[in-house]
Amino acid sequence: MSGNSRDTVVVVPEGDLRFVVKNGSENVRIFVVSAYVLRLASPVWSRMLDPSGNFMELNKGEVQFLDDDAEALDMLFRIAHLQFNIIEARQKTISILLDMCYKVVDDYELAFRTDKYLCKMPSDQAACDAIAYGCLVKGLTKLKLWPNCVGTSSMLRSADTLILEILGINYYAACGGYSSLSHGPCGFKDHFHKQITKLETVEEPSGVLESHLRHMKEQKAK
Repeated sequence: MSGNSRDTVVVVPEGDLRFVVKNGSENVRIFVVSAYVLRLASPVWSRMLDPSGNFMELNKGEVQFLDDDAEALDMLFRIAHLQFNIIEARQKTISILLDMCYKVVDDYELAFRTDKYLCKMPSDQAACDAIAYGCLVKGLTKLKLWPNCVGTSSMLRSADTLILEILGINYYAACGGYSSLSHGPCGFKDHFHKQITKLETVEEPSGVLESHLRHMKEQKAK
């Protein structure tokens, strides 16, 4: 993702405390939480967030963490606030993302076996499909999602991280040396963008952040 990223995650709308998590110099995640709930959940937080203590008075309702794991903290905050439905929704999102990737691989392999093409152009279809399939398999291999398919239960990444990694898989369209037609609309990138964008329309929280949608717009503009 290019440029600065600053996302606000409202764990509870009535939250009176902001956790500002910085990962490097660019990415900032702000969590709006309830100090009272966190104090009940942990004796460490209880001492840290004591309203009569020096820490809260000095920080004015804001806690800053440098180079911390925003995904792990997000999970802790959700558990502390008893938002188990959101945790389940993330697992569902990860399952949808993995199924999406593996289905496209299956579609290409089925096309190869049946002498059919997924390419949308009238020429150079075999070359187009071969390049797209190679790009996808190479990308999934780099993410350690291929050749062994990964299940949701063994996925250590968060849904947020997985979304950005999938969107970052490179696709080099067949063009120039093959024909005068651009095969940019072919391949898997547009399909992945559309499917991930749809995730934000489901009733449950999907794990798709505003930063992901910005990333997709930036990629489409290139």
